[in-house]
Amino acid sequence: MGDNKKNRGLSKTKLYRKWMDMKSRCYNQNCCNYKYYGARGISVCNEWLGEEGFRNFSKWANENGYANELSIDRIDNDKNYSPDNCRWVTKRVQNINKNSTYKNTSGYIGIKRHSSGIGWYGNVKVNNKDLYTGYSEDIKEAVKMRNDFIKSHRLENKLNEVIVC
Repeated sequence: MGDNKKNRGLSKTKLYRKWMDMKSRCYNQNCCNYKYYGARGISVCNEWLGEEGFRNFSKWANENGYANELSIDRIDNDKNYSPDNCRWVTKRVQNINKNSTYKNTSGYIGIKRHSSGIGWYGNVKVNNKDLYTGYSEDIKEAVKMRNDFIKSHRLENKLNEVIVC
């Protein structure tokens, strides 16, 4: 993962740091975020590794909207870092698209059990405010209402995939 002669001088750039951090999350077991990436099987594509790895990553980044204030985001959280699964987004977009936490028993982003214990409701975060997207006793219907709300308001929030049994 270390620096090589081809990357000398580039190693002080923010883009280089982001590239190194991405690799560290996937391959360095001592990295505090390894458990969310490498331990889950998330890796970096071969194109962005090896001797030409940073140059390839840098070329992709600059052709795909990179700016210093943006961070790399995997479109599908269960897939690897690669050109077809990554994009550059603001911290705000990254925060609203996080996976559900261990406290979320629904298994869906933005879907929570109603306090009555019966049914489910959805919400999305917009400008640091939680917006209610609907209630249903059927979890799949609550997910659909949340997805429809996001689409109809053209929000950047992550859609949930409805699992059909």
